[in-house]
Amino acid sequence: MPIYRQIERFKRDDIKINASTVINWQKNITELLSPLYQKMVNLVLRQGYIQADETPIKVLDRNKKGKTHQGYYWVYSSPLEGILFFDYRKGRGREGPKELLKNFKG
Repeated sequence: MPIYRQIERFKRDDIKINASTVINWQKNITELLSPLYQKMVNLVLRQGYIQADETPIKVLDRNKKGKTHQGYYWVYSSPLEGILFFDYRKGRGREGPKELLKNFKG
């Protein structure tokens, strides 16, 4: 859920929370989950067969209030193991997958 929606949800319960607080929560949880994410990446990339696909997503632009730019979530899946992970990239080019898959032995 986007931060502004979380804040609005809290307001409905008469709880005032600054955006910076919610941003810090997200930053902290991201840091805590990073080892788990890396483990999932390693598990998928060790498989002999994986699938990859990109999904376009509109991303809010910090520098232009109310504007978005096109970003991409790449999903990498090991269907035989039932494991997947997402990798966000600003573009759709081959550089992202090439970097991520450089050690894939498939």
